[in-house]
Amino acid sequence: MENIAVSVIVPVYKAEGTLEASVKSIQVQTHKNIEIILVDDGSPDKSGELCDKLALGDNRIKVIHKQNGGVSSARNEGIIQATSEFLCFVDSDDEIETTMVEKLLRNQISTGAQLVVAGITEYHKNLIRTLCEDECQIDFSNATNEQIINLCSKDIMCFSTVKLYSKKILVDNNIKFKENLVCGEDHLLIFQYLCYIEKISFIKDSLYRYYCFNSNGSTRFFPLSGQIDIFKAKEKFVQKNCPKEIVDEYCAKNALRNLIARFNYLTKRSIKDYDELATAYDVYWPYIIPFLDKKENFSEEDGLWLIKNKNNLVNKNIKAVYYCIEKELVFKKSKRMRHLSEFLDMSIKEKIKFVFKKIKLIH
Repeated sequence: MENIAVSVIVPVYKAEGTLEASVKSIQVQTHKNIEIILVDDGSPDKSGELCDKLALGDNRIKVIHKQNGGVSSARNEGIIQATSEFLCFVDSDDEIETTMVEKLLRNQISTGAQLVVAGITEYHKNLIRTLCEDECQIDFSNATNEQIINLCSKDIMCFSTVKLYSKKILVDNNIKFKENLVCGEDHLLIFQYLCYIEKISFIKDSLYRYYCFNSNGSTRFFPLSGQIDIFKAKEKFVQKNCPKEIVDEYCAKNALRNLIARFNYLTKRSIKDYDELATAYDVYWPYIIPFLDKKENFSEEDGLWLIKNKNNLVNKNIKAVYYCIEKELVFKKSKRMRHLSEFLDMSIKEKIKFVFKKIKLIH
């Protein structure tokens, strides 16, 4: 095992206050055969200089300086430059346990899994939360439908960190972090990667310290494009491993959940981009239609939401996007709109624009 090298990729941006501690936690790994790739993503502070300074004291450190392109761009460059068979990712404001690389690699050797996943501990300002799974392996060739579906909802699968990947699988299948996605890029890459492997293994130990209170963090609600990309990646993964009826039911549930989340997110804000609402409806609604009369397939809460909005949605009445607004409020404020049929004949985008004008969210 000592002869197997692992590349640890660290994207660096505005990290001069945390980088040294992060790199130190990598340098003291019990598995010594590591390549530490620090990717300075055009950081405007002294992070780039600090990378070079750290490299002077450890020949295992490789520094890459590049123009700013975001964390995904930095990680992608690290994948290209990595020379090891296996690799993992560490963020420059986080730290890892001294045994992380050893335990990930040892598990890979013993199980043959193409993805090894350990636990992670989140440090918030007023909360510490550990996410981990019981130790197990899932061979997709004989996995149950339940195992596949459950994998799609595990919180630990949202993180690209504390996992051991095969560089060959990433490169051969052109799997990269999506560079124009500001949130959810980890989640997306994981499920794209899962589509090309046969076995995943979990370690129950928490081996990564994720400091969520860092002011440079980018955690936020997924942009719609990212939400849709993740939905499609999970659909492909489930399609590969489950029969059609299971895939259809899973996609209907996931589509409704995503649609409700998007509606709730947008109704809390002064919305001016009504095109996004039409896009969400167009993408998710076709998955839901076959299950409209099968409420047992949805959770009680989601089912109640669907009952409340079903008629509006079926008629493509997109004022259900703003479902807390009563129908009468819209039509009473319109002097020209006298009949509901006129409204229903509009395109989806026209409906949304009409409704939002009436509730004075756009001008």
